[in-house]
Amino acid sequence: MSQKMVTRALAAVLNSAFTRALEAREAVEHRLASIPRQESVVRQWQENLPDMAAIHYPNHDVLSYPVQTRLKREFEKLERYNTELPERIARYSHSLKVIEQTIDEILVLTSSDSSLELAVPLPPYPAVLNDDPWPKHWPPRASYREKGKRDDSSYTFNINRVLPSKRLPSLTAFKLEIAGHIIELEALYSDGVGPFTTSLEDFLHGASSSRWPAIIEAIRCGIQWPQLDSYLVQCKHPWLPEDFVNAEFGLRGTLERRDELADIMAEISPDAGRWYLAMQPMSYRLRSFKDLDHAIIEELMIVGLVRWGPDMYLGELLRELPFSEVKSLFALLALPIPRSFDIAVGRFEELILARGEDYIRDWIANRLDISEVIEVLEVSGWHRDERLGPRARANVLVSTLVLLNENNPGPIAVVQWGR
Repeated sequence: MSQKMVTRALAAVLNSAFTRALEAREAVEHRLASIPRQESVVRQWQENLPDMAAIHYPNHDVLSYPVQTRLKREFEKLERYNTELPERIARYSHSLKVIEQTIDEILVLTSSDSSLELAVPLPPYPAVLNDDPWPKHWPPRASYREKGKRDDSSYTFNINRVLPSKRLPSLTAFKLEIAGHIIELEALYSDGVGPFTTSLEDFLHGASSSRWPAIIEAIRCGIQWPQLDSYLVQCKHPWLPEDFVNAEFGLRGTLERRDELADIMAEISPDAGRWYLAMQPMSYRLRSFKDLDHAIIEELMIVGLVRWGPDMYLGELLRELPFSEVKSLFALLALPIPRSFDIAVGRFEELILARGEDYIRDWIANRLDISEVIEVLEVSGWHRDERLGPRARANVLVSTLVLLNENNPGPIAVVQWGR
């Protein structure tokens, strides 16, 4: 029986699908092997905690920070491994389905387009995928939803919810005593004073390992240190807390919309504001956020700070796929293969003209759960520097206070400047 001939580009598409399936299979095998090993590690720590602590952390009590942190991390690692296994199994199962779809599409294309140059044989299945596609020692293969049928695990949001009452500005002066120095601060929204002070003190006293909760509170509620602002504007060669942030990042952006950003944060709940300010404007997968309250995303969708996958321009969703799959789509439709995501998105209408929007939407949906995609947006009409300026200044403010607590001479010079 003669071999089925295809174009070189289509052969490359199928070989790419084979490669992805083999890589996905290897990832499953790796996780299946690592879970029992990690279970053994956790069991050792559970059953022999004093001995394990003595071996790995001599001179530390079992309740000490290093021992408890290690114990927590070992448990978290096992939890992560067990969470990743079904995800990897689903990814491998999906890759097998993609192979079937790719072969069907290649056969249809080569049969219907007589102008194609059929130069090479259809690549054969790799032996391991052909002889043992689903090993017996693996968990069962994940099931697939029918095309057009909503998966029960898909994400849904209610954007008809009522937003919390908008907070009104309440300019408030307050003072902090740090290392014997009285620091006079201002908050555009007074309800931010408590969370800011608590977050800062938690870091100063070791209860928190990050400055960022205090930084985010400063941005969210418009907290400023007028003395620092004047110093940075008027001093020719200002000191900066370079232990944490240098001039490139500490002085970037503009402060023209610092108060306006706090006003926008006043339109949503504190938790929604904190989450938004902690993120960068880009796309994310919802599954990567453990225990994220959907109410936060709903609030941000309502005020236009987050866009959900089903509401995004279909072409932009190409960026959520591996670029090898995007190139495969163009090859399957006998279109020139793009060299980048930007070019692929720019040529998206060519895909629509070649096979129609329904086909392209189904092709993407078979490779991506669109409902789990969200995009964090810049404030409408703002440019990057208008967001980065308040963030940078809040970073400098908090970092300066942290170093002042350590009696660093730089912050002391800021406090004494102009006197």
